[in-house]
Amino acid sequence: AIIFAMHLSAQTNNVVVGDTTTSTTSNYFPIYWYYGTSFSESIYPASELAPGLITSVSYYYQGGSFSNGTITIYMKEVDQTTLSNVLVGSDFTEVYSGPASSANGCNSYMLTSPFAYSGAGNLLVAVIRNGSTYDSYYGGYKKATVGSSYVHYYDGVSYNINSIPSSSLTSSMSGVPVTKFEIASLDGFCFPPTSIVASDITTDGVLIS
Repeated sequence: AIIFAMHLSAQTNNVVVGDTTTSTTSNYFPIYWYYGTSFSESIYPASELAPGLITSVSYYYQGGSFSNGTITIYMKEVDQTTLSNVLVGSDFTEVYSGPASSANGCNSYMLTSPFAYSGAGNLLVAVIRNGSTYDSYYGGYKKATVGSSYVHYYDGVSYNINSIPSSSLTSSMSGVPVTKFEIASLDGFCFPPTSIVASDITTDGVLIS
C-alpha cells in the first residue's frame, strides 16, 4: 500500500502520441461508433512513450456527442510492432471499465487500475465497446506514421478479451489513434514484483522469492 501511494504521488507527465493539428481522422479507432460493438487494439512503440505508471488515457474525437453501452480498456507490453489481427488472451490487464460515451474534443479515462509500463516492450492498448445501438461516424484523430491498429466490429455480439465472434467485420490501420497518456515518472518508482514463489511455509514464516 505504501509503495502504491508513492506511485500515485509521483510527478505525472503528459505524453501525447500524435496531434490534432496535423493528423487526419479515422472512423474506426479506438471505437467504431457506427456499430453497436467494437474491439480495437493499437500498438504504441516504446520510443513514443516513457516508462512509469500510466494513470489515464485520452482520445480525441471530431463530431457530436453519443452515449450507449460500456467501454473496457486493457493494456499489456508486447514485442510485436504490427497487428495482423487483434490479440486475445488472459494475460491482459484491465485498466478501465465504465459507460461508453464520446464528445467532440478530448475524451479522458482515469484508469481504475493504473498500469505499470516498464518501457522494455511496446504498449498494446485494447478498447472494447459493448452497446445496444449505434450512432454517427464520429472520427478519432490518428497518427498514421506510428504503430499499428486493428479492429473487429458488428451489431448484436458481445466482445471480450479472450475471444472474437466469427461474425465480426474487420479493418486495419497503419498508425494509432492520437492519444494522451498521463504517466507517473520513475522518481522513487518501484515496479511491482512478478513471478512470485512462496516456499518453506511454516506456522510462523515463509520464504518469498
